Amino acid sequence: MKTTFRSLLAVALLAPALAPAQTTTTVIGVPPSLQVTRLAPQLVLFSGGQTNFDSLVNGLGLGSAVTLTTVLPNGQVQVVNFTPQGTMTATQIAQTLEAARQNLISLGIATPTAQQVAITLTGGALPTTTGNLQVTGLLPAANLPLPVTPAATGGATSVTTTTNPPNGNPSPAALIQGQSGAGGTTPPSPAQLIQNQRSGNISDTPIPGVTGSAPTPNATTVAPAPTQGAPLAPAVAAPRPAPLAPAR
Repeated sequence: MKTTFRSLLAVALLAPALAPAQTTTTVIGVPPSLQVTRLAPQLVLFSGGQTNFDSLVNGLGLGSAVTLTTVLPNGQVQVVNFTPQGTMTATQIAQTLEAARQNLISLGIATPTAQQVAITLTGGALPTTTGNLQVTGLLPAANLPLPVTPAATGGATSVTTTTNPPNGNPSPAALIQGQSGAGGTTPPSPAQLIQNQRSGNISDTPIPGVTGSAPTPNATTVAPAPTQGAPLAPAVAAPRPAPLAPAR
């Protein structure tokens, strides 16, 4: 009896060791952005920099708010916000972002703005050089953000885009571009500036006794100089007085 009990006890203790081994890989202490960077480092540049990349990956991985920022060519700052639902693994995030990158490249957009990245992921009207293109979001249906913000068209959108004024003073090129645009004035060229300065040194006030823009010198008759080598006229002698008659 004791032998049977001991055998059963031994089998119960060895059962976990005899069960099929199950492999589970858990990365502890590594943020999602670092995991995705190791899988696809090209996605950092695609997202618009490290700050955008961290916000995008952490938002997709944890289902938290995403904020993307892009400085536009005219100096304005474009800020895009959306909040995905659910969570995604690092592999799923890398695959989805790489698919978005390839889609935009096929449309001729190698360096997308924050709005173009967000619209490619969530769907909507994608701004392109030829106009808006309606696209379907690449995020899984369970991760698409809910439309909560009223749009200008009266509908609703899941992506909020705001454009802020430029930070600091705009560059000289931006100033020239802004002045030459609609409603602006083209700045004078350096040659025009020099001409204006010269014109400022010339007085338009009339001088008494002078007509026209410049005084006219008094006319003076100048005798012509004798021609070199020409013979001189002979001198004419004065007539001698007649002799006086002798006195008688």
